[in-house]
Amino acid sequence: MSIEEQIRYDLRRFVQKLVVPVDTDYRITQTIGQRINPKQRHKKLLTALLVTGVLVLAAAVPATLHADRIYGSFESIKKKATYVTKTEYMNLSAKFAGWDDQLGDEYPKLEKLMKRVIAIVIENGDNGILDPNTLNSKLRKEYKQILMDMQPYFDKLNKEPISRNYLNEQEYDSFIEANLSFQSVLAKLGVKNGSTIDETKLSNDMAKQLREAREQMRYARSLVITRSTNETG
Repeated sequence: MSIEEQIRYDLRRFVQKLVVPVDTDYRITQTIGQRINPKQRHKKLLTALLVTGVLVLAAAVPATLHADRIYGSFESIKKKATYVTKTEYMNLSAKFAGWDDQLGDEYPKLEKLMKRVIAIVIENGDNGILDPNTLNSKLRKEYKQILMDMQPYFDKLNKEPISRNYLNEQEYDSFIEANLSFQSVLAKLGVKNGSTIDETKLSNDMAKQLREAREQMRYARSLVITRSTNETG
C-alpha cells in the first residue's frame, strides 16, 4: 500500500469512528445564545453542525489530491522525475488547490490541459525535463497548441492582461514560440523551470537562443501592457 493510500485509508477509518460529544449541541446552543427564538436557534444549530461536518471532511482530503489528479500519484511521477521530493509534490498540490480556488469553474479546463502537457513531458522527456524541439512535428504542434490554450489561465492567475486578447495571431504565435525556445535551452542544460541558469556555461549558440527568446517574450509582454493600458485609459 502506497503512502497516499495508507493516509486515505487511515483518514476514512478516523472519520467513520467520529462521534459527536453528547454536550456538543448544548455548547453550540450556548454560543448561539439563549435569547434567540427557539425556531431560529434550531436552524442556527443545524447550520453550525453542518459547518463542523464540512470541516471534518475537509481535513480528511489528502494533501496531494490536486497533484494526484494530474500526475496520478507521487510514486508515479517519482519514477519519471527522480529529482521531485515528497515536500515539493505536496507544495505543488497546494499551489494547484490555490489555482482551483482562484479560477473556480474554469479550473477543470486548465487541469485537463496540464494533465496532457505532463503526459507529453513524462513520455518524451528525460527525467521529467522536455526539449520541445525534440518532439516529432505532430506532437510538437499539439504541445504548442496546449501552451497557447493554457497561457490565458496563467495570465489570469498572475492578475495580468490576457495576452491572447491583445496580440494578433502572428504576435501570439511568436510569443509562444519564444517560450518553447526558452524551454529548449533549459532542457539542453538539464535545468528545471524556475531554476537559476549559469549563463557562463552556455555556448554562443545557446546564449543567442536564450537572449532572443527573452527579448521576444519581453516584447510581447510590452505590447500587451501598452495596448491594455491604452484601452483602459
